[in-house]
Amino acid sequence: MKDVDKIEYYVNSDLQIYLPWAINRSVRGFARGFSLGYLVKSGVGLVKLLISTLRKRKDSHFKDRLASLLLDTETLQFACFLGASCGGFIASYWALRRIRKKRDGWNGLIAGGIAASALALDASPKAHGRRVALALYAAVRAAEFICNGLAQRGWFKSSLYKHADTILFQVACTEIMYSWFYHPHTLPPSYNQWITIMADMDTRLIKALYKLHIGEVTYGTKSDVLVTYCLDRGIDPKEADLVHFVTRYVMCYPYDSYILNFVHRWIKGFIRSMFLYGPVHLIPLLIFRPKLLISQPLISLLRVLRTSAQSASFLATFIAVIWGAISVVRQILKTDHTLGPFTGSALCGLSLLLEKKSRRRELAMYVLPRAIHSWWQQAVQYKIMKPLPGGEILIFCFAAAAIMWSYEADQSAIRPSLFNLMQRYFGAI
Repeated sequence: MKDVDKIEYYVNSDLQIYLPWAINRSVRGFARGFSLGYLVKSGVGLVKLLISTLRKRKDSHFKDRLASLLLDTETLQFACFLGASCGGFIASYWALRRIRKKRDGWNGLIAGGIAASALALDASPKAHGRRVALALYAAVRAAEFICNGLAQRGWFKSSLYKHADTILFQVACTEIMYSWFYHPHTLPPSYNQWITIMADMDTRLIKALYKLHIGEVTYGTKSDVLVTYCLDRGIDPKEADLVHFVTRYVMCYPYDSYILNFVHRWIKGFIRSMFLYGPVHLIPLLIFRPKLLISQPLISLLRVLRTSAQSASFLATFIAVIWGAISVVRQILKTDHTLGPFTGSALCGLSLLLEKKSRRRELAMYVLPRAIHSWWQQAVQYKIMKPLPGGEILIFCFAAAAIMWSYEADQSAIRPSLFNLMQRYFGAI
C-alpha cells in the first residue's frame, strides 16, 4: 500500500483506528520539534561553555554550569514552543482533514495558524528578540511562497522578477547599513557587533560620523571626538580636530591613499570571509555527502574552495564598496557628509551579483527581516507607528497560516530543500 493510500485509509477509518494513528503522529512530531529546539538552544550554550572553560583551563564550577545549562528554563521553553508547533500542527491538520474531507489548503492554513500560537510558550525575558526575528522570518518566507505561486501562474512576467532577490537584498542592505551608521539601536546587538567586526571599522570613527550627522559636532569648531583614535595610531590630533577637514591619512590609516585603503579593506574582508564561508560550504558536504568526499576528496575540496572564494569575494566587495563610496564623497564634497555612508549603504548590495544565483535568494531572505525590524523600530521611535505588545505572535500566526496553506495546496511554490525540511518535521500531507 502506498503512503498516500495509507494516509487516506487512516483518515477515513473509524475513531478506534484513526485516533491511535493521529496521536502517534502528533507525539512524534512534538518529539522531533522539542529535540530540535533543545539541541539548537543548548548546543549554542554548550559551545560557549566549552570555549570559556578552555580559556580558563581550570573551572571548579564546570559541572554546576553544565547542569544549569542543560536544565535552563529558557532552553526548555524554546524546545516546548517548537515541539508544540510541530505536534500541534499535525494534530490540528489531520482533525480538520477528517472533518472536512478536503485537501484544498484551508486545513493547512487553519492548523498552521493554531499551531503557531505556541510561540507564546517561548516566554522568557530574553526571548522577545528571538520571537520578533522568527515572526519576521516567517512573514518573509510566506511572502516568498505566495509570490512563487503567483509567478508560476504567470502573474509576474517582467524580467525584473528574475532579479527580485538582488533588488530586495539591495533595499534591505541600504536600510541595515545606514542604520548601522546612524541608528544602531534598531539592529539586534549581536548582528550590529558582527557587522562592526567584518567592516573592521574603529567604533570611534563611527561615533564621529554619527555625531557629525546629528550636529553634536561640526566642522569649523574644535572637537576632541577623535583624539584617542589619533593618539593610539601615532597621528597628530590636530589632523582630526574638526577645525579643518579631517585628513585622508586619518580616515585611511595606515595608508594615505583612498585606493590603497580600498584594496586593503577588500583583502582583509576576503580573508575574514573565507574563515566564515569555508565552514559554511564544507559542513553540508561532511554531513550530507560524505561518500562523495571520500570517493573524490580532491575534486570535492576544490569545489568547496571555489564556492567559498566566490562567496568571500561577494562579502569583501560589499565591505570595500562602502569604504569606497565614503572616500569618493569625501573627495568631491570635502566634508564628511551623510551622503557618503548613505551612498555606500545603497550600493553595497549590488555585490550580491558576484554570488551564485542559487544563494542570492537565501541571502535576501536572511537580511530582509532585519531590515523590516529596523524600519519598524524607527517608525515607533518617530511615533509614526504605535508599539504592538505581543504583535510578533500575531504576525507569526498569520505567516505560518500562509506557509502551511502552500505546504498543503501549492507545494511547488516551496523550494525543494525547505519542502524536505518541512516534511521531516510535519510529515507528508
